[in-house]
Amino acid sequence: MKNTYVIFAMLAVTFGLNARASNVPESFTYQGKVFKANGVDPVDSSSVLFKVQIRSADGTCLLFEETHLRDMSASLGLFSLVIGEGTNTNATALTLNQVFDNSSVKSGASCAYTPASNDGRRLRFSYFDGVQTVAIPVDQQMRSVPFAMNSTMLAGLTKEKIIQTSSTTNQIIIDALTAGTSSLYARAVELPVSGGVLNLSGGGVKVADVPVAGDAAVNKNYADSRLGGMDLALAGLVDGQVLTWNAAQSKWKATAPVLGPATSISTTGNISAVNVTAANVSSTVSSLQTLRIFDSANSKKVSLSVPLGMTQDYSLVWPNVKGNAGQVLSVDGSGNMSWLTPNTGTVTSVGASAPLVSSGGATPSLSLARADANHDGYLAAADFASLSNKL
Repeated sequence: MKNTYVIFAMLAVTFGLNARASNVPESFTYQGKVFKANGVDPVDSSSVLFKVQIRSADGTCLLFEETHLRDMSASLGLFSLVIGEGTNTNATALTLNQVFDNSSVKSGASCAYTPASNDGRRLRFSYFDGVQTVAIPVDQQMRSVPFAMNSTMLAGLTKEKIIQTSSTTNQIIIDALTAGTSSLYARAVELPVSGGVLNLSGGGVKVADVPVAGDAAVNKNYADSRLGGMDLALAGLVDGQVLTWNAAQSKWKATAPVLGPATSISTTGNISAVNVTAANVSSTVSSLQTLRIFDSANSKKVSLSVPLGMTQDYSLVWPNVKGNAGQVLSVDGSGNMSWLTPNTGTVTSVGASAPLVSSGGATPSLSLARADANHDGYLAAADFASLSNKL
């Protein structure tokens, strides 16, 4: 049996075009003549199914596939297919424009293809003539035609010299920018700049929202070398220092605060503080001569007051430890207090003197006998009545 012959012609495709002066149809024409298996008679079946595949440069990755059904009766085997307008088999989701784009990775049918900048493609062609499927044994190389090479340039300019359009960059936006009518940017004449200096003396900076970030201009802390027009000497600044005016050097200096002699604070109100440190704290108002210590919620307190009618002053010195459970405070007579553990004992036996009688032991029974002529004891009711009659 002779091989099937196919005579074909194909309109070449331009690769790697990302910027085009105008849109072009995403299709190309594939033409040829097919013969039957005897190599002599052209295919003339009323239902011939053509299949066209476009593959990667090495032919291993399927990028595009579609079929075309044709009535070849009286066609003398001649056919003309518009690739891109057939029935897409959905082998991949790529369009023809994406298939011939060399600028990005392609997701083919169970494969990924990363084209080089000068990669071509392979076309694989087969058809079913109503009797058998015939496949061309060799893939056809798809390359740019000579004039299509110039399509990689526009008016002699390469793509690096042409502005690429996007959702945020297009001709309308660029025209507005160069014409000074853009709402995205301010013109130089609209900025309060004079001699390269931003001048805000006309009203300052206004912001629509409330700045919350620590590095926002209105929140950020700036180091300045002057205060009130005078120099600041802040070298070696440490925690707890304060600014003091040094008249000899005519500058502000950071120094540690110097505690002077005791200073009296006279007030008719209350003094509230986390910590109060002083040599003496006193009050001459009787209603204020009470020390009140509040709990953490400031709702309950312990009050310490001096007794009324004191005849002399005295001092108490507290122990230097907190003491143990069950201990009590003891004073040595000189005002020095210490923790003392009280003496405790256990009752082992209880006795009694006449006329009381004890049964003995730690928990005895105590009893008192009735008095008679010879023994002391309690006076019974009858005895009391008899005694009363004699009085």
